[in-house]
Amino acid sequence: GTPQERSPSVSVREVLQNDADTRIYYEVAAAPLVSPRDYVLQVTRHPADHALRFTTINDARRPPKDGTVRIPRIFGSSVATAVGDGTRSRVVHTVFSETGGNVPAWIARGGQRDNMVAFIKTLRAKLAARSAPRP
Repeated sequence: GTPQERSPSVSVREVLQNDADTRIYYEVAAAPLVSPRDYVLQVTRHPADHALRFTTINDARRPPKDGTVRIPRIFGSSVATAVGDGTRSRVVHTVFSETGGNVPAWIARGGQRDNMVAFIKTLRAKLAARSAPRP
């Protein structure tokens, strides 16, 4: 995907690094009822096992700032494995995040669920476009 694509809750995305196997983003997420959250996320591609792994990192280019809560930890992966004759794939997306601050679990879970649904819809649309016959 392109570095500009983002979750619906992300109000700001800056690409800090975009190499063949590594992207680093600074993002600000806005959600109802809570202060804006920000983080720096490193996404690494692992072609050998068809995986993307991601984790928050400290980056001096985007230190924490007043008025925004720094998300202390996000990590996870998306791993694709062939199914059956190899014409289909199973994708397992795993994510853990701490929202930072005092956010009730029911609010955090709702935002995470909405973001995941949006992520899966975007992924399915991209895969369908790639597998469509080309003229």
